[in-house]
Amino acid sequence: MKSKHRQACLLALAVVLPGLAACSKPEANNALEMSALACTPPRANWMRQGNFDGLMPPINRLSLDRNGAIHWNGRVIAMRQLSEYLGIVHGMNPEPIVFLETEMGAPCARLEAIRDEMERRMECSNFGSCAEGIWHVWQATPTPPGTPPS
Repeated sequence: MKSKHRQACLLALAVVLPGLAACSKPEANNALEMSALACTPPRANWMRQGNFDGLMPPINRLSLDRNGAIHWNGRVIAMRQLSEYLGIVHGMNPEPIVFLETEMGAPCARLEAIRDEMERRMECSNFGSCAEGIWHVWQATPTPPGTPPS
């Protein structure tokens, strides 16, 4: 009897264990893949939501899609053109804000190259002209209420 019970248990394990391995393995791979795909967060020294005081200057929307294509105000451009546009924007008074939005799955190396180019060509600081995030979230965030403390 012990032998038949043992055989049944081994058969059950032979059927169940590969199934468990197949179920758990993709989760681990997905976690590894997701961490490999996660780009660094927006730069700490760039403008933050709601920290702009005064009249908002014009905003140029810059986006990077999952295929690595760069869009300037909805139009696809090359990296060379982006560099030219950023130089032009930096020379304007007031300097317009360049708002960078990245689609999930965008190439991280390309995103970092765009961030680096923005910092080379523009004034990027907490109260500068570089911003990054999700456009509709920024639009919905009010500036701090009231007057500045004295």
